[in-house]
Amino acid sequence: FREYLCAMNLTTHFLAVEFVPPHVWNQFKSASTWFLQRPHVEAMEWLRARLGVPLVINNWANGGQFKNRGLRTPESQQYKPYSQHSFGNATDCHSPEMSHAELYKWMLDNQDEIISKTSIRAIEDIAAAPTWLHCDSRWIPNAKELLIVKP
Repeated sequence: FREYLCAMNLTTHFLAVEFVPPHVWNQFKSASTWFLQRPHVEAMEWLRARLGVPLVINNWANGGQFKNRGLRTPESQQYKPYSQHSFGNATDCHSPEMSHAELYKWMLDNQDEIISKTSIRAIEDIAAAPTWLHCDSRWIPNAKELLIVKP
């Protein structure tokens, strides 16, 4: 099974199944990429490469617990119709090698580089997302810094 999934690499570090929930993958397989925004996937690859540590989005295909941290459809429990997740334009992730506080601080300390080199424009406030990093690529014309989303 893993061998088959490896053939579906989207980027150097991410597989397609890491961005979609099981019901989408099971129906569309490699065509699941139709529902993802390429600039956002590329931004997450840039972030992963720049950090030099693994980032876990969805890990359901390997028996893990996360299945709705990328694309969310009406079948997903966390679905909200106007969320960037609904548009394939947001991901939640964590790193097993970097604490959440360190990851969040790195994002704030490197805003200029993130804004200039990726489509990421917003992250969720650490108080609202205490164990995961929410990154989204909403369109914010002329953004000078990351938008910190608060519930």
